[in-house]
Amino acid sequence: MRKNISKILPVCMAFVLAASGTVFPAEVNAAQKQTKKVTVSTSKGKPGKPSQPVSKMVPVLQVTSNLNGSAYTNGKSTLKSVLNTTVDYEEDSKAVLTLTMPNGSAVDDKKIDSSNAKVELVEGDGYYPSEYKFLATKLTGTWSNGKLEYRLSKGDLELDLDQYPNVDANSGREWSCLGGDGHGNYTFNLKVSGIRYNGKEIASQEFKVHILIYGYNYTSDAISLYTENGTPAIEAEFVALSDRTDAPKASKDPVWTWIGDGEMPILCDNYADDFYITWPAKVNASSVKSKDVSITLKNDRGDERRLTADKDFKVNSEKDETQIALIYQNWAFTPIYTKMTISVNKGKAKAEKTYDIGSVYVYEAQQGGGGTTIDGTVTAYSFYGLANLTDWRQIFGAPSYLLRLEQDGQKLYYAEDEDGNGSLTLDAAEAKLFDASGEQDRNPQLVGNTVYVTTRTVLKEVEKIVDGETVTLKQYYPGWNDGINAGGSLLTPMQCDPELKAAPGYVIPWNTSNWITNEKWAWQKGVEEGWTGITVSPYKGKFEWNVALGDSQQFEATLNDEPVDVTWEIFGDVAEGTTVTQDGLVTVDENETQAQFAVTVTAEDGTKGTVTIKVTK
Repeated sequence: MRKNISKILPVCMAFVLAASGTVFPAEVNAAQKQTKKVTVSTSKGKPGKPSQPVSKMVPVLQVTSNLNGSAYTNGKSTLKSVLNTTVDYEEDSKAVLTLTMPNGSAVDDKKIDSSNAKVELVEGDGYYPSEYKFLATKLTGTWSNGKLEYRLSKGDLELDLDQYPNVDANSGREWSCLGGDGHGNYTFNLKVSGIRYNGKEIASQEFKVHILIYGYNYTSDAISLYTENGTPAIEAEFVALSDRTDAPKASKDPVWTWIGDGEMPILCDNYADDFYITWPAKVNASSVKSKDVSITLKNDRGDERRLTADKDFKVNSEKDETQIALIYQNWAFTPIYTKMTISVNKGKAKAEKTYDIGSVYVYEAQQGGGGTTIDGTVTAYSFYGLANLTDWRQIFGAPSYLLRLEQDGQKLYYAEDEDGNGSLTLDAAEAKLFDASGEQDRNPQLVGNTVYVTTRTVLKEVEKIVDGETVTLKQYYPGWNDGINAGGSLLTPMQCDPELKAAPGYVIPWNTSNWITNEKWAWQKGVEEGWTGITVSPYKGKFEWNVALGDSQQFEATLNDEPVDVTWEIFGDVAEGTTVTQDGLVTVDENETQAQFAVTVTAEDGTKGTVTIKVTK
């Protein structure tokens, strides 16, 4: 049960027909409707001729896709190009385009023209097409019996890094293990159009591509929100509606009442939503059980999820009133469900209601800036689910810097009075803040859904007049321990622009301190997915280990605390003398120029493990 009740919405039941699943998407159905029927007329019992020649019929396009790509992050939360890793596709990964005639006749390959056809990346859940570069825009190959294969190659679908200056391989946008559905499963929608048959264009068709980014072990504190058997720790509390609010009077139709927080039912929080049905006087609903109730989540793209009775929701029913306690908690970032239909069907107790819902919190994925930071390293913060994000200032604090010098072992900061007279102070809180949003400083920019900001380690010197004398000071960006709010970081939902709005299906987590309320959901107990894999030890931090130039380090691979046979491999453009033996001894060449590289282990069944080597002097 929720702690606060902000909305009580009694509404009369409206019967809604649920859409049934179809073999083809809407565009194909539309194409079928547009195809004229071949009708036959008869005269005096004799066979007639077709009123619509078969030669003018247009085939229907169907696409079956098993396009699958993947990339291993070598122990990082994002895919580092500095480690020479990229998305590749399985050997049998392909989509098959098939043309069929509505009347079942054979397709003539010679009449198919796909020379001007195009394939494009279109809208989907958990991504925006503007984030990516898509290169596989043409259909190639030869049609055979109305079929054509379409494949993707390495580099065909990549993040667009050209919209902001990036100076090193640790900068900017990166594929993330925490992206997609929240644990690295990205599902993209492609659309093929422009295929012609006998001179007539065939209706476009969408199909899907799955890319998996994996290789990062993570255990989240959010596991405390789950019970031991892996279900959300949300309890159903059955209470008569009249004990919570003024219950509606019985009507000739069932009356629905929702009790919950916000403007609509929210499925991604850890509170129950309660739905009450007040039944007509002639209906006895005392026998309604959970098995008589169905709850289905849907969106406009055809994604659908059927909730499980007694696990995701529970039911208590009396003669004149039924309470449905929805305890399901949605953790995945995709799909974005926008509608929920609740149906009750038990004898005369029949009712159905569809609600607009919020199923995913607005969230951000941080990329770039990891590893060895240099001057100009770029960190990117990508936001998903904000409908009116137009300026970086809505979600990012304007960056500032101080001016500082060291004198007689003390750190002195430049300050100014109301008249602009300069002075030096020991208290950083009294220092003057200077704008650091320029291109040569932090350079924050909003590009599409992503805020970019640059790290500066090469700091410029500035001359100021203090007590009539010229002093030389250096830029200083305050750190966490300085106790100064100098901007240059993400604003929390509590601090951001209150006019921000969520896209359909999303919910802004206004009262939280970060934008990743349901971060790393797949590593929760009970979901039984994640990248636990092989442990490469010893390690520290997030699977990293420092090895000095010219030194060696012995590693071992274990799975469930037991030794495991693996193949050892180095990823990265390392020096010839930087090696790993098949018993796990890593040696760093004394002339190694790489700041880091990855050592990967792979078992016979494909299970992997990683340690990232950070090279020290």
